[in-house]
Formats: sequence, structure tokens, C-alpha cells
Amino acid sequence: MVTTHDNTLVRMSLNLLAEEVYNISKVNGFHDHADGEPSDTHRLRQFMRLALITTEVSEAAEELRHEEVDWDAFADELSDIIIRVADLAHTTGVDLGAAVCAKVEKNRKRPFKHGKAF
Repeated sequence: MVTTHDNTLVRMSLNLLAEEVYNISKVNGFHDHADGEPSDTHRLRQFMRLALITTEVSEAAEELRHEEVDWDAFADELSDIIIRVADLAHTTGVDLGAAVCAKVEKNRKRPFKHGKAF
């Protein structure tokens, strides 16, 4: 079971990861917009980043379709998913660490299979 101390560590770790991947992405030219740009453009950029997460999910799924799964390639795609999610969270000001900890606690209290058959 995760304790409050562990939640603090998880929260800090996820937020540090989000900041780091954002900074790497910015240095590499993927965050070249000026602060304070119009919100509709900002939302479009966030929507595009969200769409890129789905491409990484598709790439991970494609790895599983091979007769012989390349587990290193699969792990690489899972890493890409986490990196893109962390970057989007930081870009939008989402406290990813707090959000994940809150969701884990919510899931811990849910019924078996969330009360569904499957």
C-alpha cells in the first residue's frame, strides 16, 4: 500500500519528470511558441500533442502484433507514451503527480472490475 510519504515521492518524481521532458522538448524546438498566445491556438497545440500520444499508443500496439514481440521496442514505445503525457501535463500546467496520486486512491476504493462484468 502506498503511504502519504510515498505519495509525496511519487508526486515529486512525476512532476520532475514532466519538467525535464518539457525542457528537453523545448530545447529541441517543440515549444517555440510565446507565452500568452491566444487560447484557441494554445488549445490546438495541446490537441495536437494529445493526438501524438495516440500515435505512440498505436506504435506500442503494433509491436504486440508481431509473431515475435520485440519487448525492448515495446518498452521504448511505452516510454514515449509517458514522455508525451508528461510533456503535455507540464505544458498545460497540470500537476501530474497530484493527479496520478489522486486517481490511484480513487481506483483503490472502486469495486471489483469497477462494478462491471468485464
